[in-house]
Amino acid sequence: MILLRFSVFNCAGLNEGGIKTLLDWLSSLSPKIKAEPCEDILLKAIEISKEDEKMEELPLHIAKRLARSRVNSIYEKACEDSKPVPAVVDYEQRMLKMRNRPFGVIYDASLLAELFSDLIGLIYKEECDGEIVITNQLIATFEPDEKRYHLRVSLYSSPSIISTTGLVEAPAKSRKYYISRRLGLDVYASKEFFDPKALQHGDGRIIEALKGYLAQAVFYFATGIPFCSDPACRLFNAHWQHELLRAQLRPGAGFCQKHKRMLENFEEL
Repeated sequence: MILLRFSVFNCAGLNEGGIKTLLDWLSSLSPKIKAEPCEDILLKAIEISKEDEKMEELPLHIAKRLARSRVNSIYEKACEDSKPVPAVVDYEQRMLKMRNRPFGVIYDASLLAELFSDLIGLIYKEECDGEIVITNQLIATFEPDEKRYHLRVSLYSSPSIISTTGLVEAPAKSRKYYISRRLGLDVYASKEFFDPKALQHGDGRIIEALKGYLAQAVFYFATGIPFCSDPACRLFNAHWQHELLRAQLRPGAGFCQKHKRMLENFEEL
């Protein structure tokens, strides 16, 4: 008997083999878990807008919301009621048609989640226990106490968002790396400042690292608590690259004893 059914939306341009690897692994965590693939929600919206006259303005509507979700300053919170710049809206509308979208723009994670939630509700009628969107776009959350944004790998909400680019950019690298960047040095050319073990864009290990973040989303939907305090557990909330590497990519990476037991007794959660 399946207790939790998840829909995983591939908005990161991951190949079919990568997605299958992730969903098979997620479903293997417990016989009570079923993970099902869903296509890119943004491309699906474009497709629907061409088939239904009532939806022909949908791409423009999405582009405007994406433009309003942009983080233009790390010290200024994005506002969903702001008036987007027409050139930015035009850019976003053009990017909607691409399966492998360029990355570099930072989006407010909460506003992006609201957009995905509205699109999923509009397009998909099947009910599930949780939706997970994998994107290649950078996401950030605004921290009121610090009055600034911080890059994130993931946001756990409904739906949850996991950023493949965030895996590379969000966890902090070594202090030497940031000092060298401020000095204008080529951090990738210098072995002293560049850590070859850290995840890079296009890294083949990204699929393996994604597994732990999918598991965090599962625990969020099941218990409301996605993280674990054990640095060796897949559910550890890594703030540094070396922490991510240990939790997700060390040989035999897995769960702590507490979370292993929880998966074995999933129906009791």
